[in-house]
Amino acid sequence: MRNNADTAAAVRQAFGGSTTEHADGLPGASWTAANAPMSLSISELQPVLEYPELAADGLVAGTYGVECVHTGRASTGEYYLRLRLYDVTGAAHVYSRCADWPSPPRDGQTHTVGFRWVHDRYENLVPLARPFPSTQTLPERSPLELLPGDRLPEPENLFRLLTLVESLRTPGYRALVEEVFRDRELAYLFATLPASRRCHHTGEGGLLAHSLDVAEGVRRATGHLAIGRLRREALILVGLLHDIGKALLNTREGYRLPSSRGEHAALIDYALATPMARLKARDLDAFTALWQVIDGYKRKDRYAAPLAALVESMDSVSAQTNLIQQRSTSHPGYRLPGCHRETIWHAPGR
Repeated sequence: MRNNADTAAAVRQAFGGSTTEHADGLPGASWTAANAPMSLSISELQPVLEYPELAADGLVAGTYGVECVHTGRASTGEYYLRLRLYDVTGAAHVYSRCADWPSPPRDGQTHTVGFRWVHDRYENLVPLARPFPSTQTLPERSPLELLPGDRLPEPENLFRLLTLVESLRTPGYRALVEEVFRDRELAYLFATLPASRRCHHTGEGGLLAHSLDVAEGVRRATGHLAIGRLRREALILVGLLHDIGKALLNTREGYRLPSSRGEHAALIDYALATPMARLKARDLDAFTALWQVIDGYKRKDRYAAPLAALVESMDSVSAQTNLIQQRSTSHPGYRLPGCHRETIWHAPGR
């Protein structure tokens, strides 16, 4: 595979007009209903960009997050873009003609992109990205799938998150999670922030890791309880989103919110207000089950929603387990310093 300088030169040469478009069954042919394109993730796209012959049996497209890395100008005066395409599986850099875009792509936007290949003067195939025709559609991708996996501290946790959401059998609950994370700033913060500054899960990505620990713990603990699917999945959702207020407080508008950092739990209503309204219109039973758990968790009401205490318990278990992992090596005794000046008893090596 050529380096970036060679590829850029090839693209400039291609824009100079001495190219032939690759068609007739190879990538770059016309998109028609009878010749539907393959929708690829970034990890699936990368080998195709390096070896175009892999796509010889079909056309190539996909929906990705887009960033403009560089703008250049060919010898003919035509402008081109170097784009970074990304999703949860990674990132790829491609070139595109400015003239192919009705308006320049803005960083962080989501675009459906198709690819054509052109021959450079050395008869090498160079991939060029272009907006996908609006007359055709590809399968819709979840906002969670479009997070920048290559820039997250623990990308494997994104796949844990996707697996957890896909395991929910209630369509309204899956839609609610996707709507919450359609806010790109909020989703990125939720996946990259620490869970706390000095207590547990203090590294980058700690908030997502802790939230998954709680949600997965609730799922395992309720697996054999006869509580009904809606209530069980409502508990899992609250376990996942119980600290969403921490991400909200770090957004650009976070200073306007009516809570302090120590009162982040109260913001779960604020974060879910619009998704909950849509859930209520779509599935009243699912809305009621989720509202009861949220209300019981916030008010610590053990009568109206006794199982909400399970979320609180799993929260403590996840925090203390992480603390023991972090501090047992530097404090070999039986007593470890915990959060809020508390002490944890721990049997070393057992």
